[in-house]
Amino acid sequence: ELNPYDSVVQRRLAQAQLRQNNTDQTIVALQKAVKVNPHDPNTQHLLGKMLLERDRLTEAYAHYQQMVVYLPNDANALMNYAILEAQFGDTDKAIASWEQVLQLDPSQVNAHRYLAENYKQQGNFQKAMFHAERFLESARKLPPDQVTPVDVMMITLRLAQSEAQLNAQPAAITHFEAVIAQSRQLGNR
Repeated sequence: ELNPYDSVVQRRLAQAQLRQNNTDQTIVALQKAVKVNPHDPNTQHLLGKMLLERDRLTEAYAHYQQMVVYLPNDANALMNYAILEAQFGDTDKAIASWEQVLQLDPSQVNAHRYLAENYKQQGNFQKAMFHAERFLESARKLPPDQVTPVDVMMITLRLAQSEAQLNAQPAAITHFEAVIAQSRQLGNR
């Protein structure tokens, strides 16, 4: 006899529901599986992904808030949680979470991107420059499918704006010119 409180059973039920395109039932089964075993990263990630893909952001936010409690060293979970924190208006917490992401996994390039954007918005141009530079350094080493040219252009713009605010005019001019060149390249595609 099957135990309905077994997380493996609930996950398999969720997979069967997913194959039948029963989204709501899939999410319910995944929620039950997570409730039974909140330390299972695969089930946690699948539930989070489904909630995000279905624009159920309030539920996703609550899910990731709990997920990072049970899986505190999961940089991907913390990254998604930080993005949701920012979307729900808690920029300070989001910044702290992205900083923690980089401590857990320095290869999380997009954490630098988000930190550059958010530090600039807060007027912390020194930190914005630091993270913009780290993002751009890392982006050059990544395959094109992992970082879009628009992301590179936007962070180069954030870097130039931060440099201008700190009166680093020669560097700002160089980066503004790079943004113009990148924009022209994108317009020619």
